[in-house]
Amino acid sequence: MKCPKCKQNNDEDAIYCKYCGHPIKTPQTTNTKKIIKINYLLSIILGWIGIPITLLSKTQNTFFIGAIGFLLPLNFLNSNNKNLRKHSIIQIIICLTGIIIQITLIYKFS
Repeated sequence: MKCPKCKQNNDEDAIYCKYCGHPIKTPQTTNTKKIIKINYLLSIILGWIGIPITLLSKTQNTFFIGAIGFLLPLNFLNSNNKNLRKHSIIQIIICLTGIIIQITLIYKFS
């Protein structure tokens, strides 16, 4: 595996470069970043999609969509990965903000 900093070849299971000491990306790190990006996207879409639907249709039946977006990041709160836990909390806040705005709009149109 090549070091991203000094471009030297290292052992495949190396965590740090044996030449410069720089951390070497592992597939697990890459997968974690992909999971975080996908969860952010889902949290934003599901947490906030009820707002335009509520505005356009003036219906109160869209609250469950935001609730699904809220439940998705809960899976990572018990993760051993500190980074996943941190981003999970941020995603929950994003969803809750969208849900609170949607509830406000529902009461406004009631």
